[in-house]
Amino acid sequence: MSNSYSHDELSIESIERQDNGSTKIVYSTILETLYYCPGANVTEKKDGIHIEFVRCPIDDLCNVTHPLKLENDKEYIVIEDVEKKLYLKTKNDLIKI
Repeated sequence: MSNSYSHDELSIESIERQDNGSTKIVYSTILETLYYCPGANVTEKKDGIHIEFVRCPIDDLCNVTHPLKLENDKEYIVIEDVEKKLYLKTKNDLIKI
């Protein structure tokens, strides 16, 4: 069982367009002992791309469409071929980023 982080539990640190056309989103979540973030579920909608960072119980494996990647202790995901607006889908909100 998984759910998503709320807006105050998640920080988008940077959004970077890559040379290959993909978009790298560097993020961080609150530190917790019973949950972790394995990555995000990304869905393309008519109005844009919705990104929902998954909050997963530590003793569970939660499937995500865009798994967490690490580089220099920074957590990020990569979304290919971004041509629409990006929206952060949280527990209670949909926020344009």
